[in-house]
Amino acid sequence: MALIAALYLIGSNRNIFSNTIKISSQFYNVNGLIPGNNVRYAGIDIGTVEKIKIENDSNVTVYMIIEKNNSIYIKKNSIASVGTDGLMGNKLININPGSGSAPTIEEGDVLISLRPIENDEMIRTLNTTNQNLEAITEDLKNFTSRLNKSRGILKLIEDSVSADNIRQTLAVIRDAAVNANNITLQLNKLATELNNGKGLAATLIRDTVISYELKTTISNLQQTSDSLNLISQELSQFSKQLNNKNSLLHAVSADTALAGNVKDGIENLKLSTELLNENLKAMRSNFLFRRYFKKNP
Repeated sequence: MALIAALYLIGSNRNIFSNTIKISSQFYNVNGLIPGNNVRYAGIDIGTVEKIKIENDSNVTVYMIIEKNNSIYIKKNSIASVGTDGLMGNKLININPGSGSAPTIEEGDVLISLRPIENDEMIRTLNTTNQNLEAITEDLKNFTSRLNKSRGILKLIEDSVSADNIRQTLAVIRDAAVNANNITLQLNKLATELNNGKGLAATLIRDTVISYELKTTISNLQQTSDSLNLISQELSQFSKQLNNKNSLLHAVSADTALAGNVKDGIENLKLSTELLNENLKAMRSNFLFRRYFKKNP
């Protein structure tokens, strides 16, 4: 029996007659690794697995016997991983070379490990990825189909009533911008007279609170004027892009929901600018400011 045991140990590369050191590494899963399997470094067998110990439900320690004459090439920052000898061969431990100027391993060192790739998990991941790609492909097909069948914003623009609304809105915005700009100029003129103490308005508006509110109003009107000019330019550019069949906006505009949002936005913008014009008109009629504004024909 002793002879059989000795032959088994020799056949299993247990390194019983060589000068060795013992090291270990901890793994989440050893994938069928057993004592006696080879330990390989840079493609060369340098030792064997001595024993395997389950520490807890997520940690398995593998103890290895390494030939000492080969251990001088293994650095402390080398990485151990569970591999296979060939495509269908026995499991083994692969030690990947470390880097830098790290010292070489010593008796009792613990190497960091690389979690092995599990075939079942990889297949499940690939299957999930394939299903996701199928779903994405189907969504793209549906999106393309909707682009081909739906008119969306293009239909909205071609509709004569909608087109008229857009043109009217642009006109209202431009008028509001001009009015706001003119009123701002006149209010600046008024502010100059106030500073010089001239006119009835100067007497009534010497109060610091009213003066501050007037300055704030002038500043807000200037910002409103600038904003309206910018909106007018952007809407004009938007209209040009819609008419350009080569633009991305033209392609995306087939979405019906987006068309509805644009239509609602245009209507809200039109109402807002009309309200601004009414407020500006009321300011023109105020007895304090009436003489500073030219009457519209």
